[in-house]
Amino acid sequence: MNFIELIRYVYSSVINLSNNDIKTNLAILITADELCLNDLCTFIEEYLLDNDNKSLLKRNFVLIQDVATRFTQFSKLVQFYKINIQQDLSLIFSADDFATIKQEILLDILVKNNHSVKSIEIWDKLMLWSIA
Repeated sequence: MNFIELIRYVYSSVINLSNNDIKTNLAILITADELCLNDLCTFIEEYLLDNDNKSLLKRNFVLIQDVATRFTQFSKLVQFYKINIQQDLSLIFSADDFATIKQEILLDILVKNNHSVKSIEIWDKLMLWSIA
């Protein structure tokens, strides 16, 4: 899917992201970056950060955290992540993709201990994470 979308973009400068899920759009963003398609990267970032998509980003916040920390060149996405994690650390715990969080990131969040999430909720999430 990514390859076909990118080939279509290279030849026509047109891409339709609305039919894709968030993972696919982020994969296209990463691939576009690897191919140095800077205009496409900017377009995808702006599309993802459109108000209609922000709730999707928050529901997939662990994925956003992973991309934002690995690919700092996506400055708008990094800024979105940093602002939201500072405002509400519970986004990590309430994300639909919480079970995919990396151990190091989870430990870092738990050690900081400056979160507003109840201990029992953290414990429940840890149990789900350990089973996954």
